[in-house]
Amino acid sequence: MIKRTLLFVPAIAVALTLSCASASAKQPATLEPIENLAPAGTTAPAITGSADESQGGDAVEGSASVAGGTVKRHLGAVLALARVPGTDYFLSGDAAGFVTRHDPASGDSWQVSDLSIRALAVHPDGNLVAVYESDGFTVHRVSVWNWAEKKRLYAKRFKDSVLSLSWSAKGTWLLVGNSSLEGMTALDGQTGNPMNLFSSPPGMVSFAVTGKTETSIMTFGPSGRLQYTDLSTGNARATYTGPSDLGQPCALGNNRLLAGLDSDGVTVIDATTGKVTASWYPPFPPTLLTASEADNAPYWFVKDPENGWTLAHGDAASLSFDFPKDGEPVSSLALDGRIILGASDGSIYSV
Repeated sequence: MIKRTLLFVPAIAVALTLSCASASAKQPATLEPIENLAPAGTTAPAITGSADESQGGDAVEGSASVAGGTVKRHLGAVLALARVPGTDYFLSGDAAGFVTRHDPASGDSWQVSDLSIRALAVHPDGNLVAVYESDGFTVHRVSVWNWAEKKRLYAKRFKDSVLSLSWSAKGTWLLVGNSSLEGMTALDGQTGNPMNLFSSPPGMVSFAVTGKTETSIMTFGPSGRLQYTDLSTGNARATYTGPSDLGQPCALGNNRLLAGLDSDGVTVIDATTGKVTASWYPPFPPTLLTASEADNAPYWFVKDPENGWTLAHGDAASLSFDFPKDGEPVSSLALDGRIILGASDGSIYSV
C-alpha cells in the first residue's frame, strides 16, 4: 500500500526548522492518512444477544447483526479510538455504528450498531471488544463482541450516560463508569453478569484502572474524588481530593499520574495524593487530550483561528499546521511514537 504524507507547513517555517540544531526547536507535524481495507463483500449472519439483567443497566434482547465490506474511511465521524493491548494496532468507531480494526492481518470493518460508537475498550487478550453505543441523549448501551467470530456476547442498557469504559488488568471485569450516583457498574468480562466490587458507591466515575494483580482499583470522577478500593473487601483504602471537572482524564507515568482538561488548560495530578504536579495554559482552549501509560507528559491539540493547529506535549509544541478542510479532529489516541487522530469526515490520520 502506498502511503501519502500531507505536510501543511509554510516553506519558510520548514527551512527554519531544518537549520536549527536545538532539540527543543519546534518541529513540523506530519499528517499521514491511514487507509485500511476490509475483505471485499464480507458479511456475517445475524447474532442473538443476551437477555439477562445487570445492576445499573437493563439487558438488551433480540438480535445484533454486523455487516462488513471494503472501506477506505469511516462513513461517519470517528468518535472512538482504542489500542489493542500489547500491540501498535488499534480500533476505531464512528457515528454510523461501524468499528474497524487496524492491523496488517485484518483491517476489517463491521457495523455493530445503528447508534454512534462513542467509546471502545479492547480486552487484554486482544479479541473481545467492548463498545459504548449511544444517540447522545436517552439511549446508552454497552455491548461486548468476540471480534474473531463477529459474535455479540452480551449487551446492557444504561439509564445514564457512560463516562468511561475499560477492562481490568487481566480482563476479569468490564468497568463501566457512568454519571449515576452509583458511578460504576462492573460486569463479569465473559458473561456480563453484574459484580459487586464496592461496599459503598464511589460516586460518578470518569476514569478507572485496576492494579496488574486486580487486587485494587483506582477511580476518579468529575467531583475530583480519587479513590483506591480493596477488591477483596470492597472497602476504600484511601480517598483524596483533586481538582474538579477535569475532562478527558487519562493516566500516564505508569499510572502514577492523571491528566485532564479544565476550562482553560491542561492539569496533571499525582494519582497517590490528588495534588497538582503540572499545568499548562495555552492561549487558546486545548482539546483532544491523550497519553500512553509510559508517557511522562500528556499530548493535546490547540486550534489558533488564524494560524491553524498545534500539537503540544508538556512544555514542547509543534509548528502550526492546517488540517484538511473536509473535516477536523474529534478523537485522539497516543501510541508509541505517534498520535492517531479520528476526523469528523471519517478519515483517520497518524501524526
